[in-house]
Amino acid sequence: MFTILPYSPEFKNGIARLLTDLWGLTLRECLTKFEKKYEHNPYDKGVYAIVAFHKNEIVGFRGFVPTKWLIKDKDLWVFLVADSIVSQKQRRKGLFKTMTQIAIKELSNSKYSFFLNLTSNKHSYSRNLKMGWKELDKKKYHRFTSIKNLVL
Repeated sequence: MFTILPYSPEFKNGIARLLTDLWGLTLRECLTKFEKKYEHNPYDKGVYAIVAFHKNEIVGFRGFVPTKWLIKDKDLWVFLVADSIVSQKQRRKGLFKTMTQIAIKELSNSKYSFFLNLTSNKHSYSRNLKMGWKELDKKKYHRFTSIKNLVL
């Protein structure tokens, strides 16, 4: 029913079309945001994402942003769970779960130590817990107006 593949550059326009629903932007704005977020990452030149197709149409996307954290004087490579979308016609068919499981399997054999999800919403939170994700802390909200205010 679905074909699920790792990201390839020829999928970018179809992904951007799908992301217009998630991001509420024009196609051109989505392409620009996608490029900045996924292709121009300062830590890694790879794009880490899973793309789902139904009859040659992109109907799902699950993206991860590679980051490097410094914890106790040690570099720790971490995948931040980023964008996830399933087209409205294909929802409630297990695609979110399947894309996530395939992504974790594909990306687990890399230099990245773990996956960290800082942005779960009310829809994905319970699904993530059912797939074995562990809650580290309750969601907290912060607001600051400048980096200077954050570090002082």
